[in-house]
Amino acid sequence: MKTFENLVAWEALVVASKTGSITRTALILDMEITRVSRLLAELEDAVGFPFFDKRRRPMRPTPECIELVNKLEPLIDGFRMLRAENAAPEETFRIRFAAPAELSQDYLIGFLCTYSNDHPNTVFSLVPEVRPNQMHGTDVDAAVLNHMPDDDTGLVIRHFHSSSTVPLATPEYLEKHGTPRTIADLAHHTGLAYQSVNNPPITSLYRNGVASAPLRWQKTHSCSNQLSLKTFLLNHMGIATDLFLGHVVNEIQTGRIVPVLRGWERKPWHMCIATRMEDELKTPRLRAFAEWFAVYAGNALRVATRAGWRALNRNAKGKAEPGREEKS
Repeated sequence: MKTFENLVAWEALVVASKTGSITRTALILDMEITRVSRLLAELEDAVGFPFFDKRRRPMRPTPECIELVNKLEPLIDGFRMLRAENAAPEETFRIRFAAPAELSQDYLIGFLCTYSNDHPNTVFSLVPEVRPNQMHGTDVDAAVLNHMPDDDTGLVIRHFHSSSTVPLATPEYLEKHGTPRTIADLAHHTGLAYQSVNNPPITSLYRNGVASAPLRWQKTHSCSNQLSLKTFLLNHMGIATDLFLGHVVNEIQTGRIVPVLRGWERKPWHMCIATRMEDELKTPRLRAFAEWFAVYAGNALRVATRAGWRALNRNAKGKAEPGREEKS
């Protein structure tokens, strides 16, 4: 068979363009390194232009190669799926899924149930939230993160939602302790801080993109998950600056929770789902799930966030800025 007509050769090109390494491509495709090198060299001769700038490590695909791979990738994905379908009946596929516990409880469990119902041979194991660098281990297949990693080497990162929130309190707390009018006034109030694996306590709020002075509190209660933060808030224990609006839509609508310090908000979360690149290249079913999740979760969380901003807009004690519900 001519190399130009060899689907395995084109698959090697697609994988090499993602990994930037002949060695890693050989490991992913379970091929000899020499065979991968030979196939790529023969393809280069056939198409008439170089695929990679090999002076850099990892090697970088040339612009012509990137354009070619963009055309090839859907065909290779279809080839992989066909090969998998014809190889054997579909076996149970387990995805080890990591996410913040409270987000899983309120939202993500439902998303996973929807996916599993549509894909009966896919099952999930929920594991604790992880940092991006922990993805390079073997205990997690897909992880929800609340920020875009600084170093995404070896990972596939799919952003699916961005959102912020405003300082929140109960009317009972404000009646007892007074309503802060400035950032400096927070020094006379109790803060309710959210601190988790991927979320250090915030130190400033923002208005029109400009950071406030460092936050100072009289005292602080700290929570490792958002639902505990909500419980503190509903028990009139202080002011929460980073409670996801989707967790408290009903409470805002009924006036049990109200905004304070109009115009100030926390720095946005940028939610994403992370997988390992080599896993996606080996396992089309993992890639299919990650792509589905990014779309489905993004749509659902946008609905929840917009509901929260609309509830704030209707709240008589403070309105979000016009159009704020569209920011997500």
